[in-house]
Amino acid sequence: MALAVMAVLLLPATAMADCTDPVGKEGEITFNDDYLVFQGCNGTDWVAFHDPSCAAGDGCDPCLTGPIGTVCESDGAIYAGELSGTRLYAAPEDEGSYTWGGAGQDDDADSDTDGLANTNNLMADGHGHPAAEECRNARGAGWYLPAKDELNVLYGNRGAIDASANQNFQDADYWSSTEYNTGNANNHYFITGNQNRSTKDTSYRVRCVRR
Repeated sequence: MALAVMAVLLLPATAMADCTDPVGKEGEITFNDDYLVFQGCNGTDWVAFHDPSCAAGDGCDPCLTGPIGTVCESDGAIYAGELSGTRLYAAPEDEGSYTWGGAGQDDDADSDTDGLANTNNLMADGHGHPAAEECRNARGAGWYLPAKDELNVLYGNRGAIDASANQNFQDADYWSSTEYNTGNANNHYFITGNQNRSTKDTSYRVRCVRR
């Protein structure tokens, strides 16, 4: 744990006790570089001044630490689970049905895990991608069309997400942002869980996510 001592309160030596990992004296204030939080030695342990996942002085949004299905106070998004340690938050309803777009083009959106990068590439290439564009335009910066594996997280946690959603997932196909080839992109069938690929000019459901 990386700790840098920022200040020491002047207390009588007899009143000071030790903290460990790292060694410190009661009253010392440190900054933990690993968790980006100030901590103080209480004579036994290093204690954070605030939860590092929250801004100083603010209460925690419950979706930062709650179970899957927890609704975010900030924007109504729903904690949808993790992919490789990254927390995903789903919109509380579908945006509707849209084509993937860009048929016949190589759209440089081939990540199975990074829908944000895929969506950024689709927004920038100028070929027209209604499904991805809807997530960004309707929801704002940071929202995106989930990649293939991210969409699978939503499918796997569908029950918990639906319990908090304004609109349940439909028994239908949903687009991912993962391109398969110039004519097709990957989609997910929310009845069987099968991941398929379909032509880019097909209209499928869209559920947006953010991190």
